[in-house]
Amino acid sequence: MVRFLVLFISVFAYAENSDLKNVFLLTEGRSLNERIDILTNHFLDKPFIDYPLGEGQMYDERPRWRIDGFDCATFVETIAALALSPDLGEFEETVIKVRYMNNEPTFETRAHFPDADWNKNLISRGLAQDITEKIGLNQSKIYRYEINRRGWYEKLSIERTFPSSPAKLSILRSLGSKYGVEPVEVPYIPITSIVTPDPNGNISLKDYDPRRPDKRFKVNQALLDRIPSGAVFGLLRPQQMDPKIFGTKQVISHRGFVLREKNLKWRHMTIFKRRSIESEMIKELIFRLEDSDLLGIQFLELQG
Repeated sequence: MVRFLVLFISVFAYAENSDLKNVFLLTEGRSLNERIDILTNHFLDKPFIDYPLGEGQMYDERPRWRIDGFDCATFVETIAALALSPDLGEFEETVIKVRYMNNEPTFETRAHFPDADWNKNLISRGLAQDITEKIGLNQSKIYRYEINRRGWYEKLSIERTFPSSPAKLSILRSLGSKYGVEPVEVPYIPITSIVTPDPNGNISLKDYDPRRPDKRFKVNQALLDRIPSGAVFGLLRPQQMDPKIFGTKQVISHRGFVLREKNLKWRHMTIFKRRSIESEMIKELIFRLEDSDLLGIQFLELQG
């Protein structure tokens, strides 16, 4: 069984490396924004995989990278690492820079929280800048809350270990004892600063779904025009993650990329369709404004 597993991993790694070489051929000589466009398009219609990545060792022996499927976080992280890597030789090093808060890839140093970890890590490394206020101008706001990292560790599920191990899970949960509560500030643009219900608006729910009522919206086009192609978006839904279940409040619930074509598009991995898709940004915002507790949106721009 062990020999079979080793053989399977070796074949899988060979296939992944072959595919990765082809990906770098697609982006060779292109600008950063062009690379993001090419990569996000290339990885459309990939399957959603629960907990797809790990450290390849210790508590989570899943691979540090893969390109056959993602969740919404690793879709963004993998494409960011690919786009920021000048060649295949630097990709694995960039993966560590993008996914970990120092150069030692461990479960504890992994950037688990988008706002408290991942954004800060990329910004501190000079790999990204927060452009939320640049886009939102005087309509931007700050959402303040606290991350309970200890509580999060205590609520970790068995899926966080691979192969599944109750003993390793017990150790992981105990690691949280060294942590406390951390204040977090998240810049965001309120959803109602981008799309607003307006009887005289030029966009209707029926434009996107004939079964919906003719409810109309006004779009802040000037604000949309300030969003650069290739930006990473993060959706703020403070009420979605129940601290009683997850051990802490979490604010950013979903991430993806904005691409500018005729209209602004999102390319992102969606758990509802279980695959990576392209969708119209205004449609997404209007339906989320109607059907969810979406508070606002944050934007990062990769630097490289």
